[in-house]
Amino acid sequence: MLASLDDFLPDPRTDRDVTRVLRAQLFATRYGIVLVRGDEDAAARLVGLLARTLPGASGSAWWLDGPRLFALAPGRDPVPHESGDATAAQLLRALLRQDPEVLAVGRADAGAVPLLIQAALTGHMVLAGGGVATVDAFLALGADDGGDTSFLRQAIALEIEVASARGGRACIRRVRVGSIDLVEPTADGVRVFPERLPPLEVPAASPYTPAPPLSERRPATVAARPAFVPRVEPTGSATSRVGAARILWPPGAPWPACDTCAAPLAHVVQLDLEALPAPLVREPGLVQLFVCAAGCAADERSTQITWVDPATAVELDALAGSLPMGIVAWTRVDEGPGPEDGGDVVAVEPLRCDKVGGWPAWAQGASWPSDGDGAPLELLFQWVEGQPRDGGSPARWDVERAEEVPAVPARGVVDPNHPRHFDALLTGEAVGLLFRSPGHRRFAFRWQTG
Repeated sequence: MLASLDDFLPDPRTDRDVTRVLRAQLFATRYGIVLVRGDEDAAARLVGLLARTLPGASGSAWWLDGPRLFALAPGRDPVPHESGDATAAQLLRALLRQDPEVLAVGRADAGAVPLLIQAALTGHMVLAGGGVATVDAFLALGADDGGDTSFLRQAIALEIEVASARGGRACIRRVRVGSIDLVEPTADGVRVFPERLPPLEVPAASPYTPAPPLSERRPATVAARPAFVPRVEPTGSATSRVGAARILWPPGAPWPACDTCAAPLAHVVQLDLEALPAPLVREPGLVQLFVCAAGCAADERSTQITWVDPATAVELDALAGSLPMGIVAWTRVDEGPGPEDGGDVVAVEPLRCDKVGGWPAWAQGASWPSDGDGAPLELLFQWVEGQPRDGGSPARWDVERAEEVPAVPARGVVDPNHPRHFDALLTGEAVGLLFRSPGHRRFAFRWQTG
């Protein structure tokens, strides 16, 4: 790694500390944007080099070098993938659906930067090269015209500046974390501050312990809240539905579409607020949540939360001949908050599955939305993406016969530990959270990956 960066040092014989500092900081960076700015060609070359030699990348990693796309794996040469005529933004949307650990883009343009910022803020590590003079110039590419970019600075985990030095070489001139310089330019070259490096965090290994079934889970001892796990069946009679292709909708209104890509939004859940389990009943009404499953960032342009009057609602089909999955029963579990919300580690932590009520199973730390009075909203519905586990068994591999054995047909039996009904709507590993304000028709959506 150190020797491979010699081309970016003013003098490899004396400036090797620059790459030692860079190497140490890359080890400490878990997610966020590693921005390489300055000379555009040099920044693109350095991004490619860092992507191929990135330490500690255990998950999937992709490198976009102009129109060329490569899959990366530690210790292996980049594997080219056909990208056709797709733009950088289109490729990034497709890659984000695979929930990669690392995304590297050598030449980040205005179409790619918003997606890279979104990826960084949702737990991915991003390497981005750009011929911009400042961090603010890079962030401005990801904000609305004239919009405030100060809140986006949290996405920048590491800043690397490449510029010409003695002899016209494009060299590393600055390495900065936040406002702290680890390497800074001087009149004679660069100055290195290894003492400013953050300590490396090595997580302690812990054996995996499967969660006990619901019947054996102890009630929470602190701040318990009831959560209800749904059981679904193909039925058109239930008013609360999960992933339905037929919904109750205002007369004459079309199926909602994404404002970003114009694709029909995917239905997530229809909840009849008056038919929920007793502790969760509020005013009458139907709540519908939709998200874009075409790879758009899950913001207000590609998600929709709609309150529907059940007295005037009519059936609306999205797919001809499909049946909605109706919620026909609930399983109650009293659960306590997780560590992010100050929960007791002895108490039962939030279920990481599809449920209504209870506490959120945060993937990246608590992020409670609030209403107009500043009070936090309450969790109404949570879904967790992954292999659907509402009933039956997944396909398995028969080693003796060397063939795949089909799945057992679903029997409507809820997996007691991890019931989930969505394979991939956002990234394939997301936790989606629908919140509401008690007594008001105010709703909010959050999602996290990890």
